[in-house]
Amino acid sequence: MDNEYMNNGNGNSFADPNNQQNPNAGGQYGAPQGGQPYDAPQGGQQFGGPQQFGGPQPFGGFEPPKKSNKGLAIGIGVVVGVVALAGIGIGAYTLLKPKATGKVAVEKAFTNALKSDKLMNTLAADPELLQKTGATVGGKLGYQGYSFDFEVANDPAKNVFSEDLTLNVGTSLNVKAVLDDDEIKVQLPAVMGSDYILYNYKADDNNGFITEVYDEMGITEEQATKFLASVFQGADYDKMQKQVEEANKKIWDSIELEPVEAKECEINGKTKQCDGYLINIDKDLINLVIDNYAPLYKDSYDMAASMSTSGAEVPSFDELVSQLKSEVGDIPEMKLTMYVDNEYLAALVFKCGAIKGQYSDTDPFTLELDFLGGSTPTENMRLLYNDQKVAEIEGSSKDGVENRKLYIQDMKLIETDYDTKSGDLTLKSNSLIGVDAKAKFLEKDGGFDFELESLSVKGESIDVDCKLYLKQGAEIAEIDESGKAIDIGKMSKSEIADAVEGNWNLDAFNDLSTALRSM
Repeated sequence: MDNEYMNNGNGNSFADPNNQQNPNAGGQYGAPQGGQPYDAPQGGQQFGGPQQFGGPQPFGGFEPPKKSNKGLAIGIGVVVGVVALAGIGIGAYTLLKPKATGKVAVEKAFTNALKSDKLMNTLAADPELLQKTGATVGGKLGYQGYSFDFEVANDPAKNVFSEDLTLNVGTSLNVKAVLDDDEIKVQLPAVMGSDYILYNYKADDNNGFITEVYDEMGITEEQATKFLASVFQGADYDKMQKQVEEANKKIWDSIELEPVEAKECEINGKTKQCDGYLINIDKDLINLVIDNYAPLYKDSYDMAASMSTSGAEVPSFDELVSQLKSEVGDIPEMKLTMYVDNEYLAALVFKCGAIKGQYSDTDPFTLELDFLGGSTPTENMRLLYNDQKVAEIEGSSKDGVENRKLYIQDMKLIETDYDTKSGDLTLKSNSLIGVDAKAKFLEKDGGFDFELESLSVKGESIDVDCKLYLKQGAEIAEIDESGKAIDIGKMSKSEIADAVEGNWNLDAFNDLSTALRSM
């Protein structure tokens, strides 16, 4: 293998052991050599499956320049292409067993391309680890003396979810809620003292106040119970992962890669001949994607449909899928070509045919994303629209400091510096955006600690408080159960009124309302 490649970003060497290249290089192509490197930090984004559907979109919010008002139709075509690409199933979850030699190179190329810099990896944390161990996320958001403190915890192993929220606006109001796979407990200490609201949503004999609430909402208790129980449907990470892997494999095994003429690609300032592999994104492929991924969303859709109170007839999931597939026949001709250099992704070229829109048509167009080298695959990247550069990220990594610059049509919008050792993070933008910030951002406890130290907009300092943390392990909120349990599932409205009369401090709500009006 070419000894330019140092390692895969995680310390695993791909290089010749005799390689004497720059020791500061740490990733896809080694240290940038000559020319201007480019980067688009993506971190944890992935192809394939629920929650990752849509794939990496480094410049998703940017609309390319256009000759007329055809941008909407162009955007539709890009979205269709990216969605189709996402369904190809080149997953970060697993390397699939290929049928052809070309697929081996493509799989490894995409896997390597998913590796990102320290900043984005810290932000993404380790979702698989947090899912298995449970997680706690919390922090404080404040502005000009007002603040909101929160902590949310989820323990998939025990099927327990909790929230602990406090609003401070001159007066404080704290609320705690704990939900497990049988019941909900809610407590507002400032109002209830040690009393708490209890609702066993799986009980068969509930005929109390909550049934009146459901009637007013236009839903049944059965629908509500199913909704509450669904909170834990995503807790079985292993099951979900297996379903995604099976869908990926079926799609990927059905795809035929067509070798195409090699393309000259710029990597670390050098021109290289890169092997090309083409995928035709046609009606059959998109229907294959729909058939394999649609079942993963059926339960969620049926749940949302059952909770609908609009009064309008909601189509069944099968009807919705059929409608979607019936519209696939109108897609234009689309081709995706992946260029690979020694099992590293060098470029993605997406070509879309003419699109017929409701109000206007658009000419064929081409989008190209180039990976230009650097210490990580996403450190230096460039986006072209019809061979014209529209966006780029220039990146470098030296002595543990990651520098990134975002340009749109040669205008620098944002520059960031991240010291991976100290956690110091700075952001500077041009006068058009006018935002500058300093923060501390460190990997910790399987997650991260983040604290905003300063923020200014258009040169004016903003009095804002922002502290966030994410860590493995669920710190479930504790409910004080020494008082009365107000069982809204079994107690009537009058029984609840009798139980709380003279015991609850309902003036706390008035104090909060007064404080909010004074903001």
